[in-house]
Amino acid sequence: MLRAILPCRSLGRHSTFLRCLPRYVASDQPKLSSKDEFKSVVYRLPHIRYASLINRIKFFQTAVAAASVSISFALYGSGLVDYPALYGISYLMLALNLPFYTLGIPCTNLVGSVYLSDDREKVKVAYLTFWGRRRDVLISTDDIVPLSEISGNPSQIYFVIERYSQPSKLKLSLKHGKVENAELFKVVFGS
Repeated sequence: MLRAILPCRSLGRHSTFLRCLPRYVASDQPKLSSKDEFKSVVYRLPHIRYASLINRIKFFQTAVAAASVSISFALYGSGLVDYPALYGISYLMLALNLPFYTLGIPCTNLVGSVYLSDDREKVKVAYLTFWGRRRDVLISTDDIVPLSEISGNPSQIYFVIERYSQPSKLKLSLKHGKVENAELFKVVFGS
């Protein structure tokens, strides 16, 4: 089911055309409840801001690269720039983007925090998207595969949170993260 989010609002002189386009969201996830329901912090990654920064820089670097390559092709088409300069700019932008995309691989879908509901039935997992934005997902505690059943060693840099209902790509780092409440962590992820 698709639903429209807020029509265009005037943001004064800072409004842009892209903000006025209608946005649609697939509502396959249940609507997140109020913050009061998820008071118990189970896990937190203190350095999640750095991972988010890497992914956000990747976004801006990609925008700069796309703009500069497009402009250089337009200048080449008009005869103002010669062929070696065109490919020099293209290769330079590719080389500048490569480190951010490489560093962004482990930062994508990295879990920053895990919250448990008061009734201990639902878990809210906050993770980073490809472009460094936070996304929250609700998961039932019965749907999470316990750590004892997951292949791999939890002392690795990160492990993937597995779910029974669907494949999951959420990465949880026990090595660099901090378990806030060990008892609730066992309730969510098993022993």
